[in-house]
Amino acid sequence: MSIALMRLFKRKLFSLFLIIQLFQIDNNGYLLAQSPKLVYFDENGRLNYLSDKEGNRIPDFSHVGYKNGEVNIPNVENIIELSSIEGDNTAHIQNALDSLSKLNLNQEGIRGAVLLKPGVYDVYGSIFIRNSGVILRGSVDEDGTAVTSTIKAIGEETNSLIIAGGNVQDRWQSELSGTRQNITNEYIPVGSRSIEVENAAAFSVNDNVVIVHPSTSKWLASIENGGTDTDDSWSPNTIDIIYNRYIKHIVGNKIILDVPIFENFDKELSQAYIFKYSREQLKTNIGIEDLQIVIETEGELTENHFRTGIDLIHLEDSWVKNVTVKHFSYAAINMTDASRITVENCKGLEPHSEITGGRRYNFCASRATNNVLFKNCLASNGRHDFVSNGISMVSGIVFLDCISEATNSTSEGHRRWSQGLLFDNITFRNPETRNVIGLYNRGRFGTGHGWSSSHSVAWNIDAGGAGMVIQKPPTSQNYAIGCSNTSYDSPPFNKPQGYIEEIVLNEEYRSLYEMQLKERKEFGVPPDAPAKLKAEYDLNGIMLKWLDIAADESVYIIEKSLDEGESYAEVGRVEANVTSFEDTDLLFNSNLIYRVRAMNEIGKSAYSNEVEVAVLTNIHDKNNSEKLVLYPTPANEILYFESPFVFQNLEILDISGKSVYRLNEINADAISIPVKTINDGIYFVKISDRSGRFYTTRFLRN
Repeated sequence: MSIALMRLFKRKLFSLFLIIQLFQIDNNGYLLAQSPKLVYFDENGRLNYLSDKEGNRIPDFSHVGYKNGEVNIPNVENIIELSSIEGDNTAHIQNALDSLSKLNLNQEGIRGAVLLKPGVYDVYGSIFIRNSGVILRGSVDEDGTAVTSTIKAIGEETNSLIIAGGNVQDRWQSELSGTRQNITNEYIPVGSRSIEVENAAAFSVNDNVVIVHPSTSKWLASIENGGTDTDDSWSPNTIDIIYNRYIKHIVGNKIILDVPIFENFDKELSQAYIFKYSREQLKTNIGIEDLQIVIETEGELTENHFRTGIDLIHLEDSWVKNVTVKHFSYAAINMTDASRITVENCKGLEPHSEITGGRRYNFCASRATNNVLFKNCLASNGRHDFVSNGISMVSGIVFLDCISEATNSTSEGHRRWSQGLLFDNITFRNPETRNVIGLYNRGRFGTGHGWSSSHSVAWNIDAGGAGMVIQKPPTSQNYAIGCSNTSYDSPPFNKPQGYIEEIVLNEEYRSLYEMQLKERKEFGVPPDAPAKLKAEYDLNGIMLKWLDIAADESVYIIEKSLDEGESYAEVGRVEANVTSFEDTDLLFNSNLIYRVRAMNEIGKSAYSNEVEVAVLTNIHDKNNSEKLVLYPTPANEILYFESPFVFQNLEILDISGKSVYRLNEINADAISIPVKTINDGIYFVKISDRSGRFYTTRFLRN
């Protein structure tokens, strides 16, 4: 049997084993589809999001792509038509693009398209699309399916063939003077759109703003200084998180952004800030369509040729669709300083290069790239076929309904804390590598790559029999949900496993991005979730407190579970901006879990983190329990205890249920208890008689 056949047999056998072990099967032998636990439709058809105990949750990815996915890519009129000429067509195409650039923009910000008629266009140098509203388009056949315009990239040029945009790399740092404001929130959880500033007077709705989370030494320490194994730790001010955003609403000093943040902001670790962005050199509405790009090379492992087919640099609200790039060494399509870009129905095939680092990133989001959609793309023979390679300045990248063929390594967040990556319905065919998805710690790989991504999701992936590595970064989380034909047992560095849910997804959950986009378009965006829910005992009950994040909530809803989180019931509501609620109904409950969410006319927020409280209460005789007497309270050195009956055992427990004092074989109805060595706080006194009945009451040590 050949090696290839043996590999296929092992994959099929392993897949069958997974099906038997992991999935529910009905009486007819069919797999039972299931709903995911962390994001799911409720009885009203609305999406609900659960947060973990740290407040991490799956973010909303639906804002990516051209104009936040809210409109279709425009169908632009051809203004200039070209036929290929003998020899070098570089200047021929460039002159047409430059001529089109001199026309006025229409109301939609469009100038028009340069159409390349059917034929082969030999090109020996880079082609630049330097101005907004300019589209470079090839031709298709009468059926509208086959591309009939080919650009052949010839020579030893090692730059990019097509360079579109402002061609500057300011990393969204062009700050309008006098507009910077510190963000005053104590904490903002991932997935939030609301931020509060000291003074919002400098801002207006529709302003283009930038949010910066500096990489301070405190924040770096909280994430293991990068987790770089034996390599040097990450340095302060080199891993800043940067988001390019627009203002949707302003309520007092609270600003609601168009796109959520993809990281938790903790003011104690880093003082984040916001400023207006100078758009002077930023380009928009640039498109590249219906082209085949073939890079001429000397062979499959050679590198003295164009490195990249298309480079998008310093632009937003632009697109590449129905483009095939062959024989690149670095990337078919790469982007830097790019936001709200759609790459659709594109192919990055047959790269020609050595198979080693810094090569074969078929579809690549590089530095300062935000909110990009790669949809229906095909990659072959790559190393990192679908990848973020721009460190912490990359976030909100969605790879949807894509196919990878014969990959040599993982699609992943490649290095240094990319956030909010979604790999959604990716199919891997015949992978030539152990693992095909990596949301994980890369340790000493590369140059101190360390923790490569956070708050990222692998959703409904077919791994082709290869593995996936999903690990939990400190202060964050990564997820794999509904993936198939895979395993999770071969991480390169030993770190905690991320959240993995091995289920067969119901059809309505086929695509996380698509169901999030449908929800947002149909209903709008509900308020942000409250954060940092805490439970504290007082002598009357349990006091719940949380942080108010949302700018547009109308009410907060408090829910409680009596059955270890299997079901929840609403126990109260408080008005907007109220951040506490006291639950005094504690009888008959021994273990409680609480959660809170905001609501307005649009809908309900994600849930806050859950808090669990061990409540020791009398479940036998409320009347006798209420007659138990403790004094003084607060107690300092001696606590005096009296009961209406003779008891046998007495125990003092702290609020977590841990025993701190115990007496057995007592035969009395009153006793004095030394509490001098007990720490200050709320405690329970639990007594029981010889028949096994027990009663509890509480006291304060101070």
